[in-house]
Amino acid sequence: MTDLPDITDAVDAAARGHFDAMQAQRKDAGRLDVHGRPFTFDALTPIDQHALRSFVAPLVAAAAPAILAAERNRVGAHLDRLAEDVRLSRSVGELTPGVAAASVATLERVAECVAVRPGAEFTVNDVREELDDAEIPDRARGGLFAKAVKAGLIRPVVLDVDGERVPKTRASTGATANAARVRVYLRLGGPP
Repeated sequence: MTDLPDITDAVDAAARGHFDAMQAQRKDAGRLDVHGRPFTFDALTPIDQHALRSFVAPLVAAAAPAILAAERNRVGAHLDRLAEDVRLSRSVGELTPGVAAASVATLERVAECVAVRPGAEFTVNDVREELDDAEIPDRARGGLFAKAVKAGLIRPVVLDVDGERVPKTRASTGATANAARVRVYLRLGGPP
């Protein structure tokens, strides 16, 4: 892990949050743009998005040490869960440096799994090899995607079919798929 965290995603999330808060306070909250779509951060022009990111960037940079501390705590919590998963009775402090380094490397590989370029559609099929390399169990992968949705990194793609909104899916390529389908996600965000 580096000493200074990459705050690009944090700046983007802060800009979106600030925009949402401003919109909620407006008298015409919930208004539609000229195309009849909800007026969201994504509906802003790239220049306006950049201006809003520039506004919140110093605030996020000031919080960077706290972001790093939170990331270290998250890694520690992951190591606790990892130790529990393999039925180890040792605490995080008792883990050998080799085990701790391997776990941090695993987390870094997981982070690379969502390194799909912004605006691209992808499924678990597209990152299956990275998830396998990172030794993420099949049962945990749905939770990983759910957390990424909650964090605003990705969004499920939804189609309008005969007036109904249905999730876009593709056939699973997993070894035990049995004609299962997986959801398609859209990678959000990106550098200003």
